[in-house]
Amino acid sequence: AFFVEGQCKSAIMTAFALLVFAGVCVALDALDVSQVQLPIANFDPMHPQVHQLLLQSLGKSAMTVTPMANNVGSNGGVWILSDPQKRWADLILKSRLPEEDISPKHLAEPKHYMKLYRDHPAMAKDTSVVFPSKIVACHSPAGQKLTDLIVMRKAPGTTLGTFIAEKYSEGPQGRKELYAMFEHLGQVTREFHDNYGMQHTDFQTSNIMVDKTDNN
Repeated sequence: AFFVEGQCKSAIMTAFALLVFAGVCVALDALDVSQVQLPIANFDPMHPQVHQLLLQSLGKSAMTVTPMANNVGSNGGVWILSDPQKRWADLILKSRLPEEDISPKHLAEPKHYMKLYRDHPAMAKDTSVVFPSKIVACHSPAGQKLTDLIVMRKAPGTTLGTFIAEKYSEGPQGRKELYAMFEHLGQVTREFHDNYGMQHTDFQTSNIMVDKTDNN
């Protein structure tokens, strides 16, 4: 992590908004925070009763839940939520296991999202980042905190790392397109810095999505 010092303040952003370059994005209106009590002692979106609670919490009538393979770190699971009838765009659901704050400036992920939204509410509508639309605290039947569910839209496209490998292997023309993407990436990142007075502190190729339909 690293800091950005402005004329008026110093701020840190611990890499929870995913940069995305897409031609068409759905803007979020706000960050909704709620809590539910689960009928079982663990979060399992495939469990019929838990699945129904999830539908109610998200305001959906039906959805398909598909586990993602790249579940790492402190996550208790990552899933893609899809509408069987394609009426709404895919969402990402992440189960974040309980964790303590490291310091007042290094909050647990759900708290950090909430603070970011309080300090920068416009971030929820910023189409250059993927910011959560909902955080749901889940408790066991006995009232024990089990996990925080973080819901956000699924960014279109492929990771920048994959895009770099593909374009570099295409020869001079592909590399020309790659250099143009780097320039565009720098411009969007500068706008992010200017808008929020902070830097994205997990800026890496796996956290940047490129929509290959229009190379945005």
